[in-house]
Amino acid sequence: MSALSYPVTLDRFKVFVLISACDVDDENLNDLNKCFPNLQVLNMIDVRGLKIPRSSFSTSKPAIGLYMWVWTSPRVSRSLKSIQGIGAHDLWHPRPNVLLPISAYCHNLVNLKMSRVYMSMHNLNPMSMLTSFTLESMYINDKNLNELNKCLPNLQVLNMIDVIGLKYPKIHLLNIKAFLWDVYDEPLSLTLITPNLVTLKIKSYDHVAIHAEVPMLSRFHLTVIDQSNTLFTFTKFENLKTLWLESLCIGSLLSEFPITNTIETLTLYSPPKELEDAHDSKRITLAKVFMVFPNVSSLCITSGAWSRLEACMNPEGCETVDGRNRLKTFFAYLLLVDSSLTFSSVAYVLDQCVSLSEVSLLIHSNASVTKSEAFKSKCMAHWSGLKWRWGIWNEHREDSWITHSISDKHHRSSKKHRLCFIN
Repeated sequence: MSALSYPVTLDRFKVFVLISACDVDDENLNDLNKCFPNLQVLNMIDVRGLKIPRSSFSTSKPAIGLYMWVWTSPRVSRSLKSIQGIGAHDLWHPRPNVLLPISAYCHNLVNLKMSRVYMSMHNLNPMSMLTSFTLESMYINDKNLNELNKCLPNLQVLNMIDVIGLKYPKIHLLNIKAFLWDVYDEPLSLTLITPNLVTLKIKSYDHVAIHAEVPMLSRFHLTVIDQSNTLFTFTKFENLKTLWLESLCIGSLLSEFPITNTIETLTLYSPPKELEDAHDSKRITLAKVFMVFPNVSSLCITSGAWSRLEACMNPEGCETVDGRNRLKTFFAYLLLVDSSLTFSSVAYVLDQCVSLSEVSLLIHSNASVTKSEAFKSKCMAHWSGLKWRWGIWNEHREDSWITHSISDKHHRSSKKHRLCFIN
């Protein structure tokens, strides 16, 4: 892109985005300050052409440019309500703390998203207006997050993605309602004391102890990569309604989860069996599902979890499943490799859960049309009183529903049931 300049004053503009590979012919951003006096949203992503004092820094970094602009333009900074800054890939390169001038001048900032920058929470002014904060692929100099808790008292949404520099992080925020934790370089422990937290998404990769006091939690998405090295301690779930459990060892994760009577909507996800590289010492059975979640009314089982469940089913054993009278809707993702075995497994679920009213089955796109049609006809004839919905699924495409419209409660797309976090 050619060099960018600002020929006139644009006092009505409130949103300005400088995108990747953009050269700015305004090395100190003085012209930008004059041109956009009422700016409220500023995004700077890999911007070139900004002047950096050579006495402190040797290379031009977008994050430093953002730092200089906020520092030298307090009048404009006071009007900003949203900032998105993306810096260099090298987190260890010497640079100033970008959060320092932001806390000093951006008093009305509501949304802040920072990526690939160095950030320290020390010596900051409280940011009482900030309600949404996203940290991604970055180093933070606040190993226990004590300063973050002090500086952001009214934070409602916090997303921490691939953050390094943490040791014993403790989130103690009274107003936070949504929290996303997806950190590969995990600390030894994670503590959540968040009495008003409603939505929680945790992706745990390796040996970490997680303690959570979340009495108002309603939606929980839990992904565990290594179940053997993860320890969870939760206070009693009093309001948890919607739960997504994801793991290679889904049986072990299910066994470790506390009995929760409040769960109404449950999704069990496990990668395809052929991709499994860990041995699951605990079997997953329908009886175990209803033992841990006795009041579940809507159950979704994805293909990997279904294959494991199918392998443990004994249709001829006819074990009685407690909680079966409460299940109203059932979703399953089928491979249909052996249609007879799959039919027997489906029959085991449907015959046990006598209160079912709606069944939604998705068949993998690799299954032959003849086999799929025969399977569907057999199911609908055998349980003619149920409302049936049929669809096609594939790992690389969104689900395609063939009959009727489908509720998005369990809609499985390429985004895989991501909870709604506001960036």
